[in-house]
Amino acid sequence: MNWFSYRLKKSPLFRLFLLLVFVFLLLLALKFVSSRMHRKPVITTVFPSVVSENDVVTILGNNFGKADSGNGLRFGEDFFSSAQCISWEDEKITFTVPKNFSSTLLSVTDGAESSQKVIITQRTDIPEILHQELSTVRPEITSLSRANGGLGQTITIYGSHFGNTRQNSQVIFTDVTDTFLNETSANIEGTLCLEENFDFISWSDKEINIHVPDGARSGSLVVQTPAGLSNPVPFTVSSRVGKKTISNKRTITLSLSASLQDFTVRSRQNSLFLYTAKPIPSYRQTNPQLLSTDSSVFAASFQGSTIYKFENITETSKIAVSETLSLETYDVKVSVEPSLISANIRLKPEIKQYTNATALVQSDSQAVKNLASSIIGNTTNPYTNARKIYQYLLEEITASSRVSTAERPIDDIIASRFADSYELSLLYCALLRASNIPCVQIAGIVIADNQTTYNHWWNEFYIDELGWLPVDVGMAMGVPFKRDDTNESYFAGLDGLHIAFSSDIQFQTQMLSESTIVNKSKAYCLRHIWEESIGLVAYNALWPVPKVISVY
Repeated sequence: MNWFSYRLKKSPLFRLFLLLVFVFLLLLALKFVSSRMHRKPVITTVFPSVVSENDVVTILGNNFGKADSGNGLRFGEDFFSSAQCISWEDEKITFTVPKNFSSTLLSVTDGAESSQKVIITQRTDIPEILHQELSTVRPEITSLSRANGGLGQTITIYGSHFGNTRQNSQVIFTDVTDTFLNETSANIEGTLCLEENFDFISWSDKEINIHVPDGARSGSLVVQTPAGLSNPVPFTVSSRVGKKTISNKRTITLSLSASLQDFTVRSRQNSLFLYTAKPIPSYRQTNPQLLSTDSSVFAASFQGSTIYKFENITETSKIAVSETLSLETYDVKVSVEPSLISANIRLKPEIKQYTNATALVQSDSQAVKNLASSIIGNTTNPYTNARKIYQYLLEEITASSRVSTAERPIDDIIASRFADSYELSLLYCALLRASNIPCVQIAGIVIADNQTTYNHWWNEFYIDELGWLPVDVGMAMGVPFKRDDTNESYFAGLDGLHIAFSSDIQFQTQMLSESTIVNKSKAYCLRHIWEESIGLVAYNALWPVPKVISVY
């Protein structure tokens, strides 16, 4: 018997010692394995990165974990708990910029590890003199990281005089191929990168990183700053699966109004906020502008709205707001080779969220799942499945030209096989999401040939390398009116007489936490707040359909 065996057999202390050594080594091994398995948080996008107090910021990335006491944000050395955020998901965080915020480094922490640090800038910290200096020198592009690419691919633009922060500067994809653009080309047509689509990754004076935006055109890439346009650099937009064509530009002027009266007042010191909607920028409608208003503006551009504030309202008060808006719209046609579309959708986090069920889009309903499965069968091609569902609705659902004021559960819509245009778009959206196809409900107006306008709802679904494709089930079924078009013209195609005021539900922040908010269902914009008040009991409000002033 050797020494070790003898000690092991005869000495209890020796056995205890060995046990403690074994436990110690086991704990070290578990800690090592845990550290190897633990996934460090990673930030891919912060939007917007230049902020003011109470702005809503979105962080996209991976491995953020669930909201709990250990997870949170670090603003420099300050900790901001996940419970203080608006929402916290593994790939997406939204939060409201706190008061007394200063420019700092932002990171996501799960208690064990932190992500890389990114700069988030307080708008008031940006020196005004810097803008004045930059505004005198036109930007210059020296090279691109690639001369061609598909939708969503990353491009780095190298050059000078882009500005240290983006502010209102832009990257434009245009079909203009001139070798030089002078300052009179400031209104150059093309597809813009949009913050709303997370097209901007980073911006500095000598380097810009972007994603190729939805609807980008082959021709040239141009950087535009307050100083003017850069030299155009050739860029080809490529896609294996098809082509999205944007044509027939229209400039449309609209009037938008709201009126309120018959107030019941709780307190003489009261406040009322009105949130008027703006057309949303996208690949098919550009340059939305507020041309004029007859009231004093409280906030010119806040989360997609113009906000008006009224105070000290009495029972006899009559409030009216009238605006004139303009935008440019285009017809969209898409040619597709379905056989080349992959069944495995490569989704960015901001696109993937549109396959999820929400309180409005009840795609997790068993009735929706069963119907979607029966329609698409064993087909895995997302474009083919989107068309199958479109065709099913045309053949199996009866359309109502009258929009009901009531909101029915989606199971009732399926059971009745009867739907207005709002319900048609909602059902189409739910069926596509249940089929794992990203889809959004679009709210806006549609313009008839005599320039009469109607509240209307349609959809867009997402296909890799093509982006968002429009679908209007209602118009294909003749509601709210019939055009001399084939049903096929409303699948993966749309005219420029559709004006979108929202894509999915717009998130909005209350001005006052203790105020009462008013939402409007089945309206030309889907959002949480139309009216916000404090000190008022009741009143009557009228929001007419926006009217056309001109189309040319």
